Amino acid sequence: MHAESFKGIVEIPEEQLAIQGLNQFFSPLLFDFTEEKPIASIYKSNFFFFDGFALSLSRWPRLHSVEGFLRRESLLSATYVNANLHRVCLQYLRPYLRSGQSHSLTVHESSLVIHLRGGDVADMRCALYATNPLCYYQFLSEMHRDVVLVAEPGPAHPLLNKIKGLFPDCKIFSGSVQEDFELLRGARFLASSGVGTFCVAAALLSDKLNRFYCSSAYLNEHLNPTMLNTKRVEVIEYNMKRYLELWHKSNNRLDLLLHYQP
Repeated sequence: MHAESFKGIVEIPEEQLAIQGLNQFFSPLLFDFTEEKPIASIYKSNFFFFDGFALSLSRWPRLHSVEGFLRRESLLSATYVNANLHRVCLQYLRPYLRSGQSHSLTVHESSLVIHLRGGDVADMRCALYATNPLCYYQFLSEMHRDVVLVAEPGPAHPLLNKIKGLFPDCKIFSGSVQEDFELLRGARFLASSGVGTFCVAAALLSDKLNRFYCSSAYLNEHLNPTMLNTKRVEVIEYNMKRYLELWHKSNNRLDLLLHYQP
């Protein structure tokens, strides 16, 4: 986005993709915008390796440093990023996407695909990563009955059995990272389970998505539903008043997940 805005060059080679674990998703990327208007040299000191990037240090001081070096502030505002990221993903990133990792599950186009983030959120000890309560899935059950649950390997999502009970005929899929991503990316109706970026990334790179469900518990410092272009995708946000406040203060987060009502 910086290269496009300030007429510069950005290149992410195979080696860098491999370090980040993205070489299974993307071919090497190279974008050169200098022919349009070569002004990048004016901003040369503001082009930087993406691991040292944050949208705004004043808004997100938690992202101030990584591995001992300071992150530089972006020349682009958060408003600009939110308004343009969906376009940039489809226009520039999607053509480089390796989409050969098919999944074995047959998903009807009317099915709701729900991503259940497990792993590091399963133990619920992290105050930062608030997962959605049961009432969110009850809301989804009023909208859809034909459901596919994409549950990542590792510790199970704390509400997995309860969610399965809301959708008695649901299909459960847990494949490789690439297979899970392709299943999410191919859904017409997609729902996230809280703070994860994996589901949002799939939505940003999808040309099939019609509707995206989320709660108000997402973090705005990384990929989030506000970055989706609502002219392309209908975003339905389930508003959960005071939920994040209660999550941060709770000594019994499982009880909060089960009994919270907005």
